[in-house]
Amino acid sequence: MSGPAAGEDMRRVLRRLTEAAALVCSGIGAAVLFGWAFDFTFLKSIHPSFISMKADTALGLVGAGLALWLLREEPVASGRRRLAQLLALYLIVVGGACLTEDLSGVDLGIDQILVYEPPGTPHTLYPGRLAPATSVCFSLLGLALVLLDRPTRRGTHASGWLVLPAAFLSLVALVGYAYGITFFSGSVRYTPMALHTAVALLTLSLGILTSRPEHMPAAATVRDTTGGLLMRNAVLPLVLFQVTLGAVVLPGVRSNLYGSDFALALTAGVNIAATAGLLIWLALRLDELDEQRSTFARQLAQARDEALAASRLKSEFLANM
Repeated sequence: MSGPAAGEDMRRVLRRLTEAAALVCSGIGAAVLFGWAFDFTFLKSIHPSFISMKADTALGLVGAGLALWLLREEPVASGRRRLAQLLALYLIVVGGACLTEDLSGVDLGIDQILVYEPPGTPHTLYPGRLAPATSVCFSLLGLALVLLDRPTRRGTHASGWLVLPAAFLSLVALVGYAYGITFFSGSVRYTPMALHTAVALLTLSLGILTSRPEHMPAAATVRDTTGGLLMRNAVLPLVLFQVTLGAVVLPGVRSNLYGSDFALALTAGVNIAATAGLLIWLALRLDELDEQRSTFARQLAQARDEALAASRLKSEFLANM
């Protein structure tokens, strides 16, 4: 397949992923709002022992999904962009207000405007209030949607970089649920992110990245370069390996087969070996590509020399005539 055709296919796939992310995000939010309206526990918290997604969070996810849908493809009409930015502004306002409440200890009276959540809800310190991690994600993703096509003075775009911390926080929450950790406690107690909130926020983060694949950091992954090849072949395997390694090591600690110190040492050693193995494989792959490019360059140079030689012969023939 030719380069332009392959690039068009990639853009088409990324556009479909963006549309799917927008629909999933809005769909999850709408389902939770329906659960709050008709008191369906499964829709609110997936499981009775899990924390529920707050109604403010669900409404924000619906708006965020709609905003991403409106911005999914360039060029974006001015009316659609203004509506998308207005929807994204809700994320910024609600996320910032809840963070202010958490940091200052002042109740702004916004936690239960939409619905009433009774005290004693599992793993909820403040009924109706967004989890701190959710508030941070809302603020970051709202800014990313507002600034999606607005370049900085250097010509770069900040939206993609704002998405990365939100994706990280939601991924941490998902890994915690995968490991059976539904509530984090210690010297500082806080409300954790709900399971389906983490799914929706991670999906939204990926959708924002795929909506503008020409912007960094998404461009570093999708472009047809050596760096893009390295990212596509390294990032996903490393993430999956890390999650799997934790799932293998953690049961041994819980069953007292070994202590946490040994588990940390084991994890570090396996990580070093696995990362080294992946880098060696990538190095061999890059060497193979370099050899293919060198062969192509030699063939191109040979064809050029043959063409020049044929041209000289033609010129000499015409001169002799």
